[in-house]
Amino acid sequence: MPQNIREIKSGDKDFPKILKEIPSPPKKFSVWSKTGKLPAAEHFLSIVGTRRCSAYGEEILRKLIADLSPYGFGTVSGMAIGIDTIAAHASLENNIPTIAVLGSGLSRGAFYPARNWRLAEEIVDKGGAIISEYENDFKATLWSFPQRKSIHGWNEEST
Repeated sequence: MPQNIREIKSGDKDFPKILKEIPSPPKKFSVWSKTGKLPAAEHFLSIVGTRRCSAYGEEILRKLIADLSPYGFGTVSGMAIGIDTIAAHASLENNIPTIAVLGSGLSRGAFYPARNWRLAEEIVDKGGAIISEYENDFKATLWSFPQRKSIHGWNEEST
């Protein structure tokens, strides 16, 4: 089990206000980060994309993220293979805080995709966060991925 996991409930002061505005907000979610808190940024850009991206798509995404670095942006994405993984790598390469939203729990045995475990550790080591609204041992299902997309809308002004 990763260290520094903290549960944030809907009534807690750290629960992002914007999440209360979505149609089915989570009652709670867990944060795996160095501090147990979400990283700070002036703005967050949510990135959702294909698992099979083109070289051009990767190039444009990397350029977009690099161009955001002087403007106080952070990124939010999933941990899926493809655009999500590229967004996380590009954010780390440009020292941009990043949040990865899982469709599984945070435990090593449940973490999906398993091959991105080291990337998750690097995100946490560099000040980002991995979050999940599921129990730590929850294994990903087909319905858990669309559901997690509803909480991609982070905005620092509302946290």
